Amino acid sequence: MDKSKSANDVAEGSNRDRTDAKRRKLDNEGTEIHQPLWYHPSSFVTWNCNGFSSRARYNQELLHKLVNETQNPDVICIQEARLKASGPGEQRGKPLKDKDHEHVQTALSEPFRLYTPFWSLADKKYAGTLTLVRKTCLTVSGSSTENNIEGSYDANFVAYTPRSAIDLILRRLGTTRSDCGIDEGEKVAGVDDNTQNPPSPCKKPAQQTSLKSFFAPKKKSVTSSAKRKHYRHDHNAEGRFQFFFFPGMDFVQTYVPNNGTKEESFRRRRQWDRDMTNFVRDRNKILYMYNKNKGNDGDNRIDSSLDRKILWCGT
Repeated sequence: MDKSKSANDVAEGSNRDRTDAKRRKLDNEGTEIHQPLWYHPSSFVTWNCNGFSSRARYNQELLHKLVNETQNPDVICIQEARLKASGPGEQRGKPLKDKDHEHVQTALSEPFRLYTPFWSLADKKYAGTLTLVRKTCLTVSGSSTENNIEGSYDANFVAYTPRSAIDLILRRLGTTRSDCGIDEGEKVAGVDDNTQNPPSPCKKPAQQTSLKSFFAPKKKSVTSSAKRKHYRHDHNAEGRFQFFFFPGMDFVQTYVPNNGTKEESFRRRRQWDRDMTNFVRDRNKILYMYNKNKGNDGDNRIDSSLDRKILWCGT
């Protein structure tokens, strides 16, 4: 050993070796992946790319640098993807196959080959977010690449509206809104959070039932146990919100709407601020009531303590 090295240098090198060994263990996509208690990502990069398709077409070198020069972070957050969604509803989690689709897929299969992409897009080429999670990080966190493909994501791992994120936390901790004192609120079927002009909630006038239909055999409810196990993904109307439940932390990516200069944009931003405030309030209420009622004796693979970490990235 070089005698010129101080004890501090030796200790620092030893710590670095242990960190590198942990990273190598996580990088191994084969067998025997170690699953630490309450695992969560530890390195993050966030970037407003101002159009992912144009970057994929003309700036491949920049995308490689984004990964290599940041030493393969666990999570990469990209805002303002500006890709059109395949359709409304769940299809907002899948880019439309247009002239730019090939370039986007090439970027995902080369610079980001070690990552699983999570899309949330708008109905037009506007806003939109992309979160890239390392496959090894995804695996040790209890999910898998097989359960997270474009347009079909693990509903017990990721959510795309503040409301559905709260529902995800409740499911993972095995509690309910009523147990935690959270209002159910009004939710119109088929309407995403932050939609500016939701349909009127007025009901159609009731029609008189005939004797024949009254005594006819009743159809089975569509809310069977099999149906209840499937949680449909709602997306923010402009793909501005993504939430991930890791065993050791909650992770949020947002692309905040601009205040603009018109009353319509002011109103949209005020609604956004209310939604974010309600999300944080309800999350804190869940953790408080869960610990009060169950004494934090739930699944020991999940950090459900009052100081459970939350990290918020984005612009």
